[in-house]
Amino acid sequence: MGNSFSNETYCTEDDAVYDNALFVASCRRSLNEYNCQATMLLVRFAFTKKCPNGYNCPFLASEEHGAVYAHDSSISSDTFDTIIVWVHGFRQSLDKVRSVASHLLARVRQSQKKDTAVIAFLWPCHERGYMRARAEADGEAAYRLATLLKQLSMADPSRRIIVVAHSLGCRLACRALQDHDCGRCHHLLLLAAAMDNGALMSPRGEFDHLLFPAGCLIEKPTVAYSRHDDVLRKHFNLGELLSGSSLSTPLGLTGPSADTSIDRFHAIDCSSDVASHHAHAWLLSPSVQLALNSILKHSPIPSSFTANSSVCSLSTRRLKLHENYFALLSPSTTARTNSKDKQAEPSGTILHRQSPSSVLATDTIILDDDGIIGK
Repeated sequence: MGNSFSNETYCTEDDAVYDNALFVASCRRSLNEYNCQATMLLVRFAFTKKCPNGYNCPFLASEEHGAVYAHDSSISSDTFDTIIVWVHGFRQSLDKVRSVASHLLARVRQSQKKDTAVIAFLWPCHERGYMRARAEADGEAAYRLATLLKQLSMADPSRRIIVVAHSLGCRLACRALQDHDCGRCHHLLLLAAAMDNGALMSPRGEFDHLLFPAGCLIEKPTVAYSRHDDVLRKHFNLGELLSGSSLSTPLGLTGPSADTSIDRFHAIDCSSDVASHHAHAWLLSPSVQLALNSILKHSPIPSSFTANSSVCSLSTRRLKLHENYFALLSPSTTARTNSKDKQAEPSGTILHRQSPSSVLATDTIILDDDGIIGK
């Protein structure tokens, strides 16, 4: 943002109709500023009124504070009986988060759920390297997310709270649910989870969901994975090594490990209809849509999914057009969607077998959820 203030709405004609149910919650200092009140954590994406603090606002440099201003009433009303909290992945800007949240709400509307709102939870990861972002996901951001979930639950105990997380955001969501008091969260949907595929394993898993605080996660979580996720396949272990962790297989690439009891979660193999790590690609998945419909309608998750398309038929042209429509890709990244998807390594293999010493010199590496590496 620098020292300028933008009141751009980031809204296209096609998704403008959804803005009355789109909100964003910042996990930065605004939580302390608003004394952790759920109705004051929320801002509208397309709200164009300038900040009352003007250019001297202490939050001006924060992208989360960017083109939005606090909205203190809508979420506390009885308009919505279901709240979906979207938790984004690594290095996602306000533009990208707003784009995906709008797409998610459009998918919700396809389920004929007009009484559902989407809150995008923003956490500070877009200006930092992977190591700091991962530490933030395990620390302050997890606490802030838990605070939001608890306040939403307390505001209306009858309201269904659903958390949908993507990539590194899955780690943040699991950490919040396991380590903090989140009130009552009904369902957790993990897309392309950037964490160990044994994380849900009992009793040694880092995020054994049976250890979540009693009454917090009401339903079994749903894990969606794809063997064609090149970002996880190529870069997950590099980021983990830089963070001081050990080599492992990512949950979002192979699904939960064979040692994890199948009755502890719902697993969805989206390899036949997801050929990318982009959040938009996951929301386009027929399997994910079917699972989301079931979650929203509080009906059983189907035991099997029939994909409507294959990786071959899910062309890069389709993904490119959709992502451009939602203003996801910058010019530097658009060209990357033209590259052919490479075959993922077999399930269960340990990927990226570099020694820690071979990557320690790259501690300033930047890798976002679009697969972009820089310094």
